[in-house]
Amino acid sequence: MPRRSPTRLFVFIALLLAIVVAGGVWFVTRGPVLAAWLVGVNLSTFLLYAYDKSIAGGSATRVPEVVLHLAALLGGTPAALVGQVVLRHKTQKQPFRTIFMIIFAGQIVGMGLLWFWMR
Repeated sequence: MPRRSPTRLFVFIALLLAIVVAGGVWFVTRGPVLAAWLVGVNLSTFLLYAYDKSIAGGSATRVPEVVLHLAALLGGTPAALVGQVVLRHKTQKQPFRTIFMIIFAGQIVGMGLLWFWMR
């Protein structure tokens, strides 16, 4: 039987963790939902990077790069940057870095446009 791609599993786990943490943060603080989501998605993103780094070189299933990019795209870019620097993970790998920098630049441009539009 062919081996299944772990992408769906990792996306499910990461989203579930992000939603549970965001819900908990919102329940405790009753703050803005976006802020709660960012806490949840960033924790989830950092844990994905930490898990992937911890099993690198072994026989366990790695986190697919598309999942790491999706986590960054959904708001986990700060945690992805911290994970790359602190864990020294995915700092040299191309085209991973290029795609990540495109996501990062797109988010900066998007925030700038949003700020300009809301003024």
